[in-house]
Amino acid sequence: MRDEVVKRVKSGALKPDASGVVQLPAELQSVSSDGRVLVANDSNAGLMILFKSMPLRPGEMMGMLYSDHVPAAMDIRLSSLTVKVRQKMNEHWSEVSCHS
Repeated sequence: MRDEVVKRVKSGALKPDASGVVQLPAELQSVSSDGRVLVANDSNAGLMILFKSMPLRPGEMMGMLYSDHVPAAMDIRLSSLTVKVRQKMNEHWSEVSCHS
């Protein structure tokens, strides 16, 4: 279902607000712990979409990051969050932790 979110963001069917947040429709809300994803564009990684999955400790979350291209850096800034790549799963997906 995360791939469906990526597809809809790329097609423009799901659009982020001014802060980069997309409130997911009911049928896709289960792909993120809060029913939302954070969307950003990076000059190196291209389109990036953060899916929050579970809290690690206060102020820190685990998640999955989609990116068009593998991020060059292990620490990425998305809006007000610092995202750390913990493990690259394949050419588009990474397991990440994030904190504000």
